Amino acid sequence: MAKSPIDELFFELYGYYPNKAGQSFEMIVAATFKLLLDKDIDYDKNLRGEFSETVYQLDGVVNYNSEKSMIEAKDYSLYERKVGRSDIQKLQGALSDLPVDKGIFASATDYTKPALKYADSSLINPLQKQIELFHIRPSTEEDEKGRIKKIIVNISMHVADYQNGKYQFVWTKEGCEALEKDGIAGKQITMRIEDFYDKDGNVISNLHELTSKYPPGTTWEAGYIAKGTWILKDGYFKHEGKLYAIRGLQYEVPYLLTTQQLIIEGGGTPKIYIKSESGTIDKLITDKDLKKVKFKDGKIGI
Repeated sequence: MAKSPIDELFFELYGYYPNKAGQSFEMIVAATFKLLLDKDIDYDKNLRGEFSETVYQLDGVVNYNSEKSMIEAKDYSLYERKVGRSDIQKLQGALSDLPVDKGIFASATDYTKPALKYADSSLINPLQKQIELFHIRPSTEEDEKGRIKKIIVNISMHVADYQNGKYQFVWTKEGCEALEKDGIAGKQITMRIEDFYDKDGNVISNLHELTSKYPPGTTWEAGYIAKGTWILKDGYFKHEGKLYAIRGLQYEVPYLLTTQQLIIEGGGTPKIYIKSESGTIDKLITDKDLKKVKFKDGKIGI
């Protein structure tokens, strides 16, 4: 049996051909709606009519809360034929007998004018259930034109370089007197600034906490250097085991200019084009997304 372009696409995506004729398109349509709507989707489902008690084979069913939509899928691509009015009327006839709320018709080719007109009438005919028409077919390069494939965002930031900052204690009178007494005042000493204490030697804060809670940036100088003071009420600094009272810490922190590029793009190659006749949906589905779909026991999963 000759294979349609849809059959070949299904084989490319999933590695096999379904047993029934036309089922490749039915399953691709169900997979497309699963990706598009993220709802509970069934395929190849049998449902008994409420009045005729006839058993209908449904290509797909969209389940959304208590509402159901019946999917009818027609692949006439092998014959290059459009979906006609009789196809839409057949769907409307099934809708009138089935416990579903509306119909979805998916065509791999196109619709004749009478088919379009009849589907439009279902939107206003109180005796009919609504039928929404969709075009679902293999995508082409033409479908990709004018679409955003990649977004590049260049981000520039000034980041505080605390490691190369300059820090100087602001001493209290008590602290200065203690420094004088211990012979440290006026001398250059090497130390690591880390913790700050209370008068009893308990840690009350540290440099990391100060820079996190009270980052510099209120006063700007040329060359992006922030100057200011961190206040430490009743604070002390420890040097060689002794505590010295301080008011706070003056700082000069340089800022480094950093740049970062953020690239946002979808993965995979476009394979399916879906468009609603109403124009509310116009989208490309990639092979990467389609291959995520799993078919099992009449259910569509991802």
